[in-house]
Amino acid sequence: MKIIEFVERFKDRNSLELSSRRLRELCLKTPISGNFAIRLEEDPNWPSILTLLMRPRNFSSRLSVRNCSDVPEDERSEIVGYNYKDTIQNPDVFFNGVSKRLLNRIVEFEIRCRRFTVQILDNIEKFPKLNRIIVRNARNFSFELDEESGDAAVLDRIESLELHLDRQWCTEIERMKRLINPNLKHFCCHVNPSLSKNSWFIEEIMVEMALHEVQLETCQLVFPDPQMPRNLIIALTQFMSDRSRVLQVFITNGPYNLSPTRKMIPTLNIQFRDEEDNTVKDLADACPSIFKKAEVIHMTNLHEDGFIQLETVLPIMYSVKELLISSCPQKEEICPIDQILAFIPSTVRTLYLNDCKLTPSSIDLLISRCSTTLRNLHFHNNGSCNTVQNFTKLLDGLQELRILELDMLIPHLLFPKIVEHQKLEKLIGLVNGTLPENSLEILRQHFNHVNLKKIDRQKHQLTVSNPSHH
Repeated sequence: MKIIEFVERFKDRNSLELSSRRLRELCLKTPISGNFAIRLEEDPNWPSILTLLMRPRNFSSRLSVRNCSDVPEDERSEIVGYNYKDTIQNPDVFFNGVSKRLLNRIVEFEIRCRRFTVQILDNIEKFPKLNRIIVRNARNFSFELDEESGDAAVLDRIESLELHLDRQWCTEIERMKRLINPNLKHFCCHVNPSLSKNSWFIEEIMVEMALHEVQLETCQLVFPDPQMPRNLIIALTQFMSDRSRVLQVFITNGPYNLSPTRKMIPTLNIQFRDEEDNTVKDLADACPSIFKKAEVIHMTNLHEDGFIQLETVLPIMYSVKELLISSCPQKEEICPIDQILAFIPSTVRTLYLNDCKLTPSSIDLLISRCSTTLRNLHFHNNGSCNTVQNFTKLLDGLQELRILELDMLIPHLLFPKIVEHQKLEKLIGLVNGTLPENSLEILRQHFNHVNLKKIDRQKHQLTVSNPSHH
């Protein structure tokens, strides 16, 4: 059995099973290490346009075992898969086979197809360690339990629930909400519908959680649709902030990173819809605690009024360690960034400034406020601040700087200035033309990694770093 434990690949273990009856018995007794997820999805080969045209079909589904959701999607390998037609074959064959080999290793169930039936609940009931369910826009949610059968027992031990709701699917929430139970510890909800008449399901979720008196360890709310009514966003965020120890809120259709449950930190990411968007003000009035607790705050597409709203909440950002400020890139006038820089919380260790059109006075304010606190600084498209004088100011004034990333041109004559900074571990900037070899050698003597990447006919991106930042 000790030797079999080292055979970790499912296919290799299966080959061992087929070798002899004795090896089959030993393989079934020897667990495979790691945690895995069962995934149910509809046949991807059926054209979606035919579904829209209501063309009848025999649904074909696929069951598979993959890595859990904390592994990036493109890295999740399929261990075993099974295709079946709903009306002909019985998926019990798959579930029985998997339960024999991975009984205590299945901790997650993910559904990406039209049908989530009682039969499926009965099957996943076989896995005693399963405690997480992910539902991605499943329609025709068939949760037709009669009064005598009661709810499936598996629902009582689900600790983690992730819902991806679109405008067609949200009408199924009346039955879907039964997945919410008193033992829930992590809740993640991607809310896509923009039509207010289809957004009543938000109230259903809140009512169900209130009835069960759910208290969450972690909660993630994602609102990618810019037309989502702001009053509904505020209501759900306020409700969840009172019931979650750690809350992450993403009001953006731009890129965002959802942390794995075990690594979650309080996060607030807001993309302003237009110059009349009062999201920050409304959130601050309804639930100021999210600004007080957030360690990561991103504010993008800021117009002038957005800067004013941000300025009003700066004094209550007691915990922020990473702050990203990005102005509306279409604005030509100088945004009131100086008022923000003058009051950046002393807790900020990482600062991103994009499209903010900084001036020399902005650099002076930044240095005076963050000279001994800032560790990482990232500049992008900030206009007239891209000068040799300002670059020198940043290196001299920010004593604790570890990482500096900017899109300004750095003359090779300033390379000695870079290596003089005692704590700088990584720098990314631009250089023009061909660099003298002796200038590059100055950098190589101080940094383990020196790389030039061609941007256009004249410019190169220069990256220098020590091993920990490769």
